Amino acid sequence: MWRAAISRSSRLAAAAGCASASATAAYCSWWRREEAPQPEPAQISPVLLSYLLQPISRCRELLRDPPAPFVRFEPAWRNFTSDADHAALESSRVALAVRAAATEAAVRQQGRWPEEEGKALEQAAKDTVATIETIGQRAVAAAAAVPWPRLLRGVALEAWRSGERRDAASLRGVVAVYVTAGWCGPCRRFTPDLIAFHEATRGAERAFEVVHVSWDNDEASFRHYAAATGMGWLALPYDEREAAATLSLRYGVPHIPTLIVLEVSDDGEARVVSENGRRDVEQWRRTRVEAPWMRGCLK
Repeated sequence: MWRAAISRSSRLAAAAGCASASATAAYCSWWRREEAPQPEPAQISPVLLSYLLQPISRCRELLRDPPAPFVRFEPAWRNFTSDADHAALESSRVALAVRAAATEAAVRQQGRWPEEEGKALEQAAKDTVATIETIGQRAVAAAAAVPWPRLLRGVALEAWRSGERRDAASLRGVVAVYVTAGWCGPCRRFTPDLIAFHEATRGAERAFEVVHVSWDNDEASFRHYAAATGMGWLALPYDEREAAATLSLRYGVPHIPTLIVLEVSDDGEARVVSENGRRDVEQWRRTRVEAPWMRGCLK
């Protein structure tokens, strides 16, 4: 799952935030060197210039803080990585910033894509992506190693219909972690399927709970989405942003909607029984074929 997130993020390099201070300083330092001789710039149309600068813009988006694959895991990923990891990431991004500046200068001066600078930029981007991937895998592994009871210790879940609070550490049986958001079209299409399944589990032999983990951008959107769709399950309160990021990191959530299905034992430990609960629920809704983890959960 983590590799899928890296692959998509490295292609689009779309993330929130700003370039790190060190990388920005390196970029500005190179760009503003007044002592270097500056040849006359080539005559180039704005349209062609914009086209030629597109790869550079994509590479620069890797400099944003946090990096694209870590945006939804902020700030939790920092808690599960070391100072050495952060230093390696910063070093690779400084090198990328310098290469991006050199390539842009060459484009503007030559009016074409510079082969030598372009190859160096491509390598710097690959090095940065590789560093991000390595750090991400370490962070996911570290988050996954935290015992489930400790992960949610002190967190009170909110029941959407009653408004009552429930200790997250008290969950037992089959627990589905539903990572979703109101702005997500596929989420809005899948949520009715999950609601139908959740309703069908009421009064069944095995306990089944859904825990809503929000990727909405604000609490108002979070609450409107739940009310508009008629959710009747538990939710991680919106102000528990670090807990939401930690759960997303622990399971390497690459996109939404994601439904991670767990079996929580009597001693509170959780094991994953399905990483693709969404597929399982959609199949049940269409065909009434039950995935192995559903047995005993339905009336």
